[in-house]
Amino acid sequence: MLAEFGVTLDGGVDVTVWDSSAETRYLVLPRRPAGTDGLSADELVDLVTRNGLIGTAAV
Repeated sequence: MLAEFGVTLDGGVDVTVWDSSAETRYLVLPRRPAGTDGLSADELVDLVTRNGLIGTAAV
């Protein structure tokens, strides 16, 4: 499925799939990209995309 969105993961990456229900929702929080330690919150906002938040893109 991720390949359909153009996402290629490194061999060492584990993917766990959880199904949500009416009682349970999950939130995907992207990892902080390497080399962004000195960026402000406003600069980091520009890196976050819809696909990154729903887990179909590496941020």
